[in-house]
Amino acid sequence: MVLTKQQKKVMDYIAGFLRDRGYSPSFQEIATGLGLRSVATVHKHVGTLERKGYLRRGRHRSRSLELGQKYLQDEKKARKELGVLELPLLGRIKSSRLIERVDPPVSIPLIDLTRNGGIFLFQVQGDTFMQDNILAGDYLLIERAPMVADGEIVIVLIDGAECILKRYYKQPDGRIRLASADVSIDPMILPADRVAIQGRAIGVLRLY
Repeated sequence: MVLTKQQKKVMDYIAGFLRDRGYSPSFQEIATGLGLRSVATVHKHVGTLERKGYLRRGRHRSRSLELGQKYLQDEKKARKELGVLELPLLGRIKSSRLIERVDPPVSIPLIDLTRNGGIFLFQVQGDTFMQDNILAGDYLLIERAPMVADGEIVIVLIDGAECILKRYYKQPDGRIRLASADVSIDPMILPADRVAIQGRAIGVLRLY
């Protein structure tokens, strides 16, 4: 069944809330987030989405909205069309024991690097970012970004000649401070016009 524009807005809001926070929004939060005047309108849309299979709702429990089978099927189809690779997450584990088994397994989408021109790789050399668990030989996934937030790990080009990996901070005087995770290495402080951001680190690949 095709969703109306308003139903899709409600569905996208709920799915995003679940993804970001790990629990479902209240009806009042949905109304506030979407600028709807009436919670009754939210009840109406949620009921329709439930009947269409996009949502499931636990009875007599607050914050009980879950993604329905139809929504999951549509998302899987969309990711496949966009070239997104998925791997099954079976559980969460540490060295001494299995912390939590995920049953049934859920799929974790991975970016298909061959289709996204905005993502590229750099292989790390040296151990200056060991404290951030970025080791020599790791491959950093870098997303092209002309602007980044303070504290992000970035690839920057200095004076149009030298590419380096640093944490990026903009100082009150407008200069840029580029720091390593290793505090024994002094940060670089440079005028902004000498620093060109090439991209931000969004993940690490480590092969054994």
